Amino acid sequence: MPEEEDISLEERCRRINRVAIRHGHEPHDAFVVSIHVNAAGSGRMWHNATGWCAYTFPGHTESDKLATCLYKAAQRHLPGHRLRTD
Repeated sequence: MPEEEDISLEERCRRINRVAIRHGHEPHDAFVVSIHVNAAGSGRMWHNATGWCAYTFPGHTESDKLATCLYKAAQRHLPGHRLRTD
């Protein structure tokens, strides 16, 4: 099953675009939340990673509004956790 392997961001975007088109939507109208675990380390050296991120495409987009909402909610519900919003 492909989801048991590392799926690149580029491939995830291709898949979502195909789904959007199949359902009669333009790919740029698709809204996707990808929940996954990022790797922390490589080979035999792995780290105890913590944290999360909200990635949006470069430039100011509608997705930035959702990312801002996620970070504001995190500030309210995860007190004491350091947030990096760049």
